[in-house]
Amino acid sequence: MQIIGNRVVEGGKGRKIYDVKLLKNDRCILKPYCKNNPLDCSFEFSTDANLEVEWSNTQESTLLLRVIAQDSFTSFSKVYEQEYFSIKEAIINGRFAIGKKMIIHR
Repeated sequence: MQIIGNRVVEGGKGRKIYDVKLLKNDRCILKPYCKNNPLDCSFEFSTDANLEVEWSNTQESTLLLRVIAQDSFTSFSKVYEQEYFSIKEAIINGRFAIGKKMIIHR
């Protein structure tokens, strides 16, 4: 996870990248989706950093979450990225409930 801001450089604008430390930053194994036990096929990203403060300290910035997934059988990899442009769009305090709907309890 990174906060990406703009900075003025000679000849225009450049990017300034701040890494956000996640509580679990190493590999994890997700099983295929199963109706009987949907908890095994999801992962919750969390951090001790105060994202609202960190993000608002950097003007004209976005929050980028990047996940690299690898198929255990073929070893093919794919990178998934999601960029958030607004704090209200990206941050929801709370924990996910058990079930398909992924409701967040505050």
